[in-house]
Amino acid sequence: MNHLIILAHPNPKSFSTWLTDSITEALVVKGHNVVVRDLYAIGFNPLLSRSDLASLQKGEIPADIRYEQNLLAEAEEITVIYPLWWDNAPAILRGYFERICTNGFAFKYTDKGMVGLLSGKKVRIFTPMGNSYANYEANGGIEIMRRSFDVCNFETCGMEVLYHRYFDNVPSATTEKLQQYITEAINSYNLD
Repeated sequence: MNHLIILAHPNPKSFSTWLTDSITEALVVKGHNVVVRDLYAIGFNPLLSRSDLASLQKGEIPADIRYEQNLLAEAEEITVIYPLWWDNAPAILRGYFERICTNGFAFKYTDKGMVGLLSGKKVRIFTPMGNSYANYEANGGIEIMRRSFDVCNFETCGMEVLYHRYFDNVPSATTEKLQQYITEAINSYNLD
Protein backbone atom coordinates (compact mmCIF):
# COMPACT_ATOMS: atom_id res chain seq x y z
CA MET A 1 0.00 0.00 0.00
CA ASN A 2 1.20 3.54 -0.73
CA HIS A 3 1.34 5.80 2.31
CA LEU A 4 1.99 9.54 2.43
CA ILE A 5 2.97 10.90 5.84
CA ILE A 6 2.86 14.66 6.29
CA LEU A 7 4.71 16.02 9.33
CA ALA A 8 4.35 19.62 10.48
CA HIS A 9 6.70 20.22 13.41
CA PRO A 10 9.87 22.35 13.26
CA ASN A 11 11.79 20.43 15.94
CA PRO A 12 13.49 17.26 14.64
CA LYS A 13 13.66 16.00 18.26
CA SER A 14 9.95 16.49 18.95
CA PHE A 15 7.48 13.79 19.90
CA SER A 16 5.79 14.43 16.52
CA THR A 17 9.02 13.50 14.73
CA TRP A 18 9.52 10.43 16.94
CA LEU A 19 5.95 9.40 16.16
CA THR A 20 6.51 9.93 12.42
CA ASP A 21 9.70 7.87 12.45
CA SER A 22 8.05 5.05 14.44
CA ILE A 23 5.01 4.84 12.15
CA THR A 24 7.23 4.94 9.07
CA GLU A 25 9.38 2.11 10.36
CA ALA A 26 6.35 -0.03 11.28
CA LEU A 27 4.81 0.43 7.82
CA VAL A 28 8.05 -0.26 5.95
CA VAL A 29 8.69 -3.43 7.98
CA LYS A 30 5.28 -4.69 6.82
CA GLY A 31 6.16 -4.00 3.18
CA HIS A 32 4.29 -0.74 2.62
CA ASN A 33 5.64 2.06 0.43
CA VAL A 34 6.03 5.20 2.51
CA VAL A 35 6.79 8.78 1.48
CA VAL A 36 7.37 11.26 4.31
CA ARG A 37 6.97 14.98 3.71
CA ASP A 38 8.49 16.84 6.67
CA LEU A 39 7.21 20.28 5.71
CA TYR A 40 9.74 22.20 7.78
CA ALA A 41 12.70 20.07 6.70
CA ILE A 42 11.86 20.47 3.01
CA GLY A 43 11.26 24.20 3.42
CA PHE A 44 7.74 23.99 2.04
CA ASN A 45 6.39 27.42 1.13
CA PRO A 46 2.89 27.63 2.65
CA LEU A 47 1.95 30.93 1.02
CA LEU A 48 -0.45 30.85 -1.87
CA SER A 49 1.04 33.75 -3.82
CA ARG A 50 -0.62 36.00 -6.35
CA SER A 51 1.43 34.35 -9.09
CA ASP A 52 0.37 30.86 -7.87
CA LEU A 53 -3.26 31.91 -7.93
CA ALA A 54 -2.95 33.49 -11.38
CA SER A 55 -1.27 30.33 -12.72
CA LEU A 56 -3.90 28.05 -11.20
CA GLN A 57 -6.71 30.15 -12.63
CA LYS A 58 -5.14 29.66 -16.09
CA GLY A 59 -4.91 25.91 -15.52
CA GLU A 60 -1.14 26.05 -15.05
CA ILE A 61 0.05 24.30 -11.91
CA PRO A 62 3.31 25.55 -10.37
CA ALA A 63 5.96 22.83 -10.19
CA ASP A 64 6.11 22.58 -6.39
CA ILE A 65 2.32 22.28 -6.15
CA ARG A 66 2.21 19.67 -8.91
CA TYR A 67 4.92 17.62 -7.15
CA GLU A 68 2.93 17.48 -3.90
CA GLN A 69 -0.31 16.78 -5.77
CA ASN A 70 1.33 13.82 -7.49
CA LEU A 71 2.39 12.40 -4.10
CA LEU A 72 -1.13 12.87 -2.77
CA ALA A 73 -2.66 11.32 -5.88
CA GLU A 74 -0.43 8.22 -5.59
CA ALA A 75 -1.15 7.71 -1.88
CA GLU A 76 -3.85 5.29 -0.81
CA GLU A 77 -3.50 6.32 2.81
CA ILE A 78 -2.44 9.67 4.21
CA THR A 79 -1.19 10.26 7.73
CA VAL A 80 -0.96 13.78 9.09
CA ILE A 81 1.01 14.54 12.24
CA TYR A 82 0.95 18.02 13.73
CA PRO A 83 1.06 19.65 17.17
CA LEU A 84 -1.92 21.63 18.37
CA TRP A 85 -0.94 25.30 18.51
CA TRP A 86 -3.50 27.93 19.43
CA ASP A 87 -6.29 25.42 18.88
CA ASN A 88 -5.20 24.76 15.31
CA ALA A 89 -2.58 23.17 13.09
CA PRO A 90 0.66 25.05 12.43
CA ALA A 91 0.41 27.63 9.64
CA ILE A 92 2.76 25.61 7.41
CA LEU A 93 0.28 22.72 7.38
CA ARG A 94 -2.74 24.92 6.78
CA GLY A 95 -0.82 26.53 3.92
CA TYR A 96 0.07 23.11 2.54
CA PHE A 97 -3.59 22.21 2.10
CA GLU A 98 -4.42 25.68 0.81
CA ARG A 99 -1.82 25.34 -1.95
CA ILE A 100 -2.15 21.62 -2.76
CA CYS A 101 -5.89 20.93 -2.55
CA THR A 102 -6.82 23.05 -5.53
CA ASN A 103 -9.95 23.35 -7.63
CA GLY A 104 -9.77 20.69 -10.33
CA PHE A 105 -7.44 18.46 -8.32
CA ALA A 106 -9.01 17.97 -4.88
CA PHE A 107 -12.49 19.29 -5.64
CA LYS A 108 -14.64 20.88 -8.31
CA TYR A 109 -17.66 23.12 -8.34
CA THR A 110 -20.91 21.87 -9.82
CA ASP A 111 -24.40 23.30 -9.97
CA LYS A 112 -25.04 21.39 -6.73
CA GLY A 113 -22.00 22.85 -4.95
CA MET A 114 -18.51 21.60 -4.25
CA VAL A 115 -17.69 17.93 -4.96
CA GLY A 116 -14.59 16.14 -3.66
CA LEU A 117 -12.32 14.47 -6.21
CA LEU A 118 -10.04 12.43 -3.91
CA SER A 119 -12.47 9.71 -2.89
CA GLY A 120 -11.06 6.33 -1.94
CA LYS A 121 -8.21 7.84 0.08
CA LYS A 122 -8.06 7.04 3.79
CA VAL A 123 -6.67 9.46 6.38
CA ARG A 124 -5.24 9.13 9.88
CA ILE A 125 -4.43 12.19 11.94
CA PHE A 126 -2.31 12.37 15.09
CA THR A 127 -2.25 15.59 17.10
CA PRO A 128 0.07 15.90 20.10
CA MET A 129 -0.98 18.72 22.42
CA GLY A 130 0.15 20.32 25.64
CA ASN A 131 -3.25 20.64 27.30
CA SER A 132 -5.55 17.89 28.48
CA TYR A 133 -8.07 16.31 26.12
CA ALA A 134 -10.74 16.61 28.82
CA ASN A 135 -10.34 20.41 28.97
CA TYR A 136 -10.94 20.73 25.23
CA GLU A 137 -13.74 18.20 25.17
CA ALA A 138 -15.61 19.86 28.05
CA ASN A 139 -16.14 23.07 26.08
CA GLY A 140 -16.75 21.43 22.70
CA GLY A 141 -13.29 22.31 21.44
CA ILE A 142 -12.42 18.84 20.14
CA GLU A 143 -15.53 18.70 17.96
CA ILE A 144 -14.88 22.22 16.66
CA MET A 145 -11.26 21.36 15.82
CA ARG A 146 -12.23 18.08 14.14
CA ARG A 147 -14.84 19.79 11.99
CA SER A 148 -12.47 22.58 11.09
CA PHE A 149 -9.51 20.32 10.26
CA ASP A 150 -10.90 16.89 9.33
CA VAL A 151 -14.00 17.96 7.44
CA CYS A 152 -12.58 21.04 5.74
CA ASN A 153 -9.27 19.53 4.63
CA PHE A 154 -10.23 15.94 3.89
CA GLU A 155 -13.90 15.04 3.83
CA THR A 156 -14.75 18.03 1.63
CA CYS A 157 -12.23 16.67 -0.88
CA GLY A 158 -13.81 13.19 -0.78
CA MET A 159 -11.32 11.52 1.56
CA GLU A 160 -12.36 9.42 4.54
CA VAL A 161 -10.90 10.21 7.95
CA LEU A 162 -10.50 6.84 9.65
CA TYR A 163 -8.88 8.02 12.83
CA HIS A 164 -7.99 11.29 14.55
CA ARG A 165 -6.24 10.94 17.87
CA TYR A 166 -5.30 13.83 20.13
CA PHE A 167 -2.40 12.88 22.44
CA ASP A 168 -2.73 15.07 25.50
CA ASN A 169 -0.23 16.49 27.99
CA VAL A 170 2.72 15.58 25.77
CA PRO A 171 5.27 18.05 27.24
CA SER A 172 4.76 16.60 30.73
CA ALA A 173 4.29 12.95 29.71
CA THR A 174 6.77 10.28 30.75
CA THR A 175 8.74 8.40 28.12
CA GLU A 176 6.61 5.37 28.96
CA LYS A 177 3.41 7.32 28.28
CA LEU A 178 4.80 8.66 24.98
CA GLN A 179 5.71 5.11 23.97
CA GLN A 180 2.12 4.05 24.75
CA TYR A 181 0.90 6.80 22.43
CA ILE A 182 3.21 5.55 19.68
CA THR A 183 2.07 1.95 20.15
CA GLU A 184 -1.57 3.08 19.97
CA ALA A 185 -0.88 5.02 16.76
CA ILE A 186 0.86 2.07 15.10
CA ASN A 187 -1.90 -0.31 16.19
CA SER A 188 -4.48 1.89 14.45
CA TYR A 189 -3.04 0.65 11.12
CA ASN A 190 -4.03 -3.00 11.83
CA LEU A 191 -0.72 -4.26 10.41
CA ASP A 192 -0.97 -7.81 11.77
